[in-house]
Amino acid sequence: GPVTSSSSTNGNAESKEGALVEKLMLDLWNGGIFESIKERLEVSAMKIVLSERRGESFDTQLVIGVRESFVNLCSAEDDKLKIYRETFEKAYLDSTDEFYQSRAADYLAQNGIADYMTYALEKLKEEDQRALRYLETSKKSDSADKVEWEVRDGCFLI
Repeated sequence: GPVTSSSSTNGNAESKEGALVEKLMLDLWNGGIFESIKERLEVSAMKIVLSERRGESFDTQLVIGVRESFVNLCSAEDDKLKIYRETFEKAYLDSTDEFYQSRAADYLAQNGIADYMTYALEKLKEEDQRALRYLETSKKSDSADKVEWEVRDGCFLI
């Protein structure tokens, strides 16, 4: 039969109730379970990224899955990427900076400036591709730009 205003109003109430239940579930999951494992997830994901940077074999889906966990678990309406930025993105940027800071001076000393510039440009391209794979690239995130600055700082500010 035709939809009456009372059933339409009831649908809106059910929708709001469903959203509230989802938010409560996310908040409970974040506070009870995710909070206790997020550091281990983050550290494990960064170890895989480090393996990739060293040229070792790796499973990209593990890192992507961890990133998606950090992206999808935030229930804050005003900032859906808050947990992701404060944890996964920060750890990724810190590990990027640490990786290049520790290698840049040695590479320059051993190979000279011309080879070093080629190396630095190659690493920028690699990190651009890595950022597209592992970082949140939605319009609300500027993660890829941040990685480029970390690599530039690590490679060019020695």
